[in-house]
Amino acid sequence: ILSFSIIFFILALIVSLNISDKYRSKALLAPSAQSESPSSMLGSYSAIAGIAGLNIPQSPQNKSQEALKRLSSFEFFVSSFYPFINKEDLIAAEGWDKESNTIKYDKRIFDPAIKEKNDFVISAFSEQEAFDIFSEFFIINEEDRDGFLMISVDHFSPYVSKEWLELIIRNINESMREIDKKAAVDAIDFLNAKLLENNLSEIDDVISKILESQMQTLMMASISNDYVFKIIDKPVAPEKRIYPNRIRIILFGFILGFVSGCLIVLLRHFFIYKD
Repeated sequence: ILSFSIIFFILALIVSLNISDKYRSKALLAPSAQSESPSSMLGSYSAIAGIAGLNIPQSPQNKSQEALKRLSSFEFFVSSFYPFINKEDLIAAEGWDKESNTIKYDKRIFDPAIKEKNDFVISAFSEQEAFDIFSEFFIINEEDRDGFLMISVDHFSPYVSKEWLELIIRNINESMREIDKKAAVDAIDFLNAKLLENNLSEIDDVISKILESQMQTLMMASISNDYVFKIIDKPVAPEKRIYPNRIRIILFGFILGFVSGCLIVLLRHFFIYKD
């Protein structure tokens, strides 16, 4: 029993020491004032607007809910994240040298000394494969009913995890802003054309109200940096690793060795003295 416990203890120690550290950068976000959907305030005009052939879109009551779904989408990854990072840091990273602050790479995928090989191998990874890898790094947790959101990024380098998280927060606000700006501009052009065509004062009033809401959306999208989410607790480069828990691995190995030793002793006793 003692022999098995020691052997498994040593094996667990070796395994734990060969697992690369991962660091987690976290940020606490809250919905900004601009995340309230203006179309939710126009419901009372929908019947009259229908007479004029206008369809008031039913967007989510809170844009932060839409942004939350967009954060974990493949479309956001492809358009607003993947083009702005070093792809080898996502695809080929396998460790981090704390002393030199450099990332260690799987040289079968990325070798800094052979640029031509790197370009070929990295380009062989599809965007979907890269997205699957990223999904293991990126974590979203809704904190409570008030809409507070905790998002985090894990990486071998604490500085990369911080940079990626800052990029995600900045680009989700920017992408939602651009989407709403384009929609508002298109709606304003359409509503102005309808005003010229229409002769009924009641419908003119409805169109003016909708036009006012779209102008407000366009204004807030143009001036606000924290369009959907504002940062309560900003990302930092973590000093402590999140993984692996080496003490737990070693204890598990010791317990596994102890149980295995006890089982073998009992089995030997059973087969030797069963007659």
